[in-house]
Amino acid sequence: MIQVRARLRTAALVADPALALLNPPRHGDIDPDADPRALARLELAVLRGIEALGKAGQREASLRSIADIAPAVLPRPPSAADGAR
Repeated sequence: MIQVRARLRTAALVADPALALLNPPRHGDIDPDADPRALARLELAVLRGIEALGKAGQREASLRSIADIAPAVLPRPPSAADGAR
C-alpha cells in the first residue's frame, strides 16, 4: 500500500512540471523533441536532491551552485547546440 501511495504521489509531482514543459520551444532554449515527463522527473530529482543535501547540512552557497548548474544538463535545440561549439 505504501508503494502504491508513493507511486501516485510521484506521478502527481511529475505531472505538474511536465505540463509546464509541454511547450518548451516558446523561448527556444529546450529541444522541442525532449520528453516533457523525463524533464519533469529530472527537475524533481534535482529539487529533491537539493532538499536532501540541505537537510544534511550542506551550505546554502553549495546548494545554490547546484541550482545554477542544473539547467546546463537540459537538452538544447540542435541549432543552439551547434552554435555553442
